[in-house]
Amino acid sequence: MNYCTNGKIYNSQDIQNLDREEIQYLSCFQRLASAFNPQYYDILINKEDYGRLLFVDLIDRISLTAVKIYLKDAHKPIDDPVNGNVIQAAINHFQSGNEEKLILNRRV
Repeated sequence: MNYCTNGKIYNSQDIQNLDREEIQYLSCFQRLASAFNPQYYDILINKEDYGRLLFVDLIDRISLTAVKIYLKDAHKPIDDPVNGNVIQAAINHFQSGNEEKLILNRRV
């Protein structure tokens, strides 16, 4: 890994490092790990704005292209934040060659 983060890398073999809030989203992390091979992608769990925002950065280790997926926005959980459409949008973004970060589930 050669990028900087303030979050933690999701590791399916070590879920004890998830805090009480993050563990509620374990199924989301597991879904992402099954859709995106951990050998090629990192799942970074991040919080911002004093815990009001919870999201993951899904990062392609080779190209360093990223997709940010919000799980909680403004203290409100997002319904089914890692659904099939979100996963497909992330796959399409990685395949597109676009180097800009794609942001999904962000409320406006």
